[in-house]
This record gives sequence, structure tokens and C-alpha cells, in this order.
Amino acid sequence: MEPNDQQKALLDELGNAVVKAADAVKSQCPTHVSFTPTGRLADMQQRLQGMIAALDIVTPPLTKFYDSLSDEQKARFDQIGAPGGRENAQNEQAANAANPQAECGGNVVAWPGDKIEHAVQPTDAQRPKLDALQAAAAQAADIIKAACPSEQPRTPPGRLEVIGKRLQAMLHAVRTVQPSLQDLYDALTNDQKARFNMLGCQIVVSGQ
Repeated sequence: MEPNDQQKALLDELGNAVVKAADAVKSQCPTHVSFTPTGRLADMQQRLQGMIAALDIVTPPLTKFYDSLSDEQKARFDQIGAPGGRENAQNEQAANAANPQAECGGNVVAWPGDKIEHAVQPTDAQRPKLDALQAAAAQAADIIKAACPSEQPRTPPGRLEVIGKRLQAMLHAVRTVQPSLQDLYDALTNDQKARFNMLGCQIVVSGQ
């Protein structure tokens, strides 16, 4: 992009921010393996919080650097960050026509309700808690789908904003599922918990 001296200084600030953001993500990485569904969900929440903190660190210097660029520099920067590079710029209109919102929503991992029910084999007393978990999972999926973009962002700051909204939605989804999952898990016998733990269920909010 051949930055001038002022832009080089802003680019250095961005580079430093990226390093700090990487440290923020690493600091939120779990130090142990969780063997329970509730533990795995808590680990997911911790990782999401780390990624959101990283975005908060990077976004201001990236926006500041981008705003300092000329139109020609911005155009070249947009192509660098776009999926598919320069070819993406030529195919952007076709990509938008493919409905990225639907594609994004389709990537949400389906809640394994039948597998959970089969593994847990709930009693009549436990059934309402399982139903509440299924309802929370459906709500979580809707939260994530609602954060899907209606079109592909054209600029690096725009793409970062979309990622941020997606991560915030995933965090909201985790917090939506968490109470119902904990409530059900606490109501299980040790044998039921063991079967649930072995299931290794894929929480819906892991879809990206």
C-alpha cells in the first residue's frame, strides 16, 4: 500500500494491538480439559470472551489506520482482506446474490436433542428440565442466526464488525443455554451424568 510516515506509525500501532489481542486470546484459553457438558460450555464462554476482548483491542487502531488511507489504498486493502483476494472483488456481486445470511445461518450446528435424550433417559420428573434445555437451545440458535450479515462486508473494519457481532451473539447464546443445561445436569443421577459426559455433545453455539 506504500504508506506514508503517518500511516506507518498507525500501522505500527495496529501491529502492537494485534500482539496484545493474541495475548488476550491466549489468556482465556482453558488450562484443563472439561469432561462435563456444563464444563465444556463454560470453557466455550471463556474462549468467546477472550476473542471479544481481542477484537475490542484491534478494532480502534484498525479503523484509525483505515481512515487514514487514500481511496486507492483502501481499495487495495479491501482486496487483501477479502476472501479470495482480488478475484473476490470481481465476484462480489455474485457472492452477495448467494445470500450470505442464509449460508451463515446454515452453519449453526444442530442441537443434538435426540442424542441427549437417548443418553440421559430422563425420568418424568426430569422431563420438564430437558424440555426447557431444548427450548433454550432453539432460542440460542435463533440468536446466532439473527446476527448473520445480510451482505458481505467490503472493508476490513466492516468484516471485523460482523465478526464482533457474531461473537457477541454466540456469547449471548451460551448464556441462554447455560442455566437450563446446569439445571438438568444437577438433576441427573451419577449414572445419567456419566452417560451425558460420554456423549460429548456439540453445543449449538459452536456453529460458526
